[in-house]
Amino acid sequence: MLRNETYLGVKYFNTMRTIREYANPIYDIKHSTKKNIKRGREDWIGVEVPAIISRELFDRVQARRAVNRKRYRNPRQTQLLSTLVRCGGCGGSVYAYRRWERSKRKGPPCVLHVRAYKCNWRFRQQLHSKNSDVKRCDNPEIKGTLLEGRVLAMVKEVMLDPAKLRECMDFFREDARAAELRLEKEVKAVNGRLEALHEQKRRIIDLYASGDLSRDGYVAKNLELDGMIETLNARSKELADNAVLLRKAGAIDTAIAQYCECPSSEFLRQGAVPIKGGSGSFG
Repeated sequence: MLRNETYLGVKYFNTMRTIREYANPIYDIKHSTKKNIKRGREDWIGVEVPAIISRELFDRVQARRAVNRKRYRNPRQTQLLSTLVRCGGCGGSVYAYRRWERSKRKGPPCVLHVRAYKCNWRFRQQLHSKNSDVKRCDNPEIKGTLLEGRVLAMVKEVMLDPAKLRECMDFFREDARAAELRLEKEVKAVNGRLEALHEQKRRIIDLYASGDLSRDGYVAKNLELDGMIETLNARSKELADNAVLLRKAGAIDTAIAQYCECPSSEFLRQGAVPIKGGSGSFG
């Protein structure tokens, strides 16, 4: 409430605008995207509504929030498993947070810095009455060291086992002959599209030569087609490389075995120690 200007007595509209960016292979933009950005305050449209808080209180809160942002309290920091964990109880998303707490061990009092992962539904249920129909999740939080250690142990179990690592690769999930036929079909389709694009370029040349197409239009269309042709040529080369690898499956198995034994995998052996116990069930 103390961050929303609507409670001061004015509701603003026309505060956001959408910017679209369309796919363009010439500039290596593969997908069309859109995002909302805030308009300048002079473009906002204000409508009076009943006021709940005073301007003086609102300004005091904003000043205090500005001071808090400059102090070290709980700065944002991406955790190892941020946005990657789902709750094993209700399937909801899990967020990571940090806090300070007093040690419960015997001895001199001290303060510990704790990292933990917690189901987001446990936070959402605080926004509703206990008598509401909102489905509640009782899955407890789990300490970051426990969950991250268990995940690293699972990664170690797969990444350092050549047989399990091979099973995770899409390249080996289908029969060799079926994969070869699929690659041949895709190569044929790519070659057909390349031929069609080259035919379009020939037609554009004819239109430009006959005077039916301006110079700027000719250049723009050629740049567009050249970008599409470049993308398809790269895909054709990738398919050709995959076809070569398909005929050398033995060499890939050797490379997988070498990876599992290479020094770059040493961090998994040192950091992924299986952990017993722990509370909470996150998947």
